Amino acid sequence: MLTLHLTLTDKQITVRANGMDSHSFPLSDLALTKTDVETFFRSPKDYGRRLYRALFADKSEAERALENLPLASTEAGRIALQLEGEPLHALPWEYLHDGKNYLAAQRSFARIVGSASAVGFAPPERLTLLFVPSDPLLHGDNVPPYHLGVDAEWDELK
Repeated sequence: MLTLHLTLTDKQITVRANGMDSHSFPLSDLALTKTDVETFFRSPKDYGRRLYRALFADKSEAERALENLPLASTEAGRIALQLEGEPLHALPWEYLHDGKNYLAAQRSFARIVGSASAVGFAPPERLTLLFVPSDPLLHGDNVPPYHLGVDAEWDELK
């Protein structure tokens, strides 16, 4: 498993890969203009490539760790993101694109929620969950080769 820990400090993102210092880059590298947002909704590949280049910078520890990660959908091949800094949570990391494929389509991909500051957390007696099924934006203007059965999924949740 590859754990990437991203910390935002003074508009600079620091990346650690499996506990080792990797590299840093400015948050502005990932800023989206209005045009970028419109393009993202048509085809998220370009922004996914920007995310990928920032997260797996050339010759960085993160890039080396990814290259050594087995290509498996099991825990051994999982990529886990631990994000510190509210703006980092708003970024669509699930769209990381290596130029050929979306990483989340090749590997198990997760965001680690919580931190050491959550030690005193007591779970509520009743937990309300919100399920939001969605179709991925992976096909641009083309007809997707599959379509999620949203109605059937809602029936299963009832």
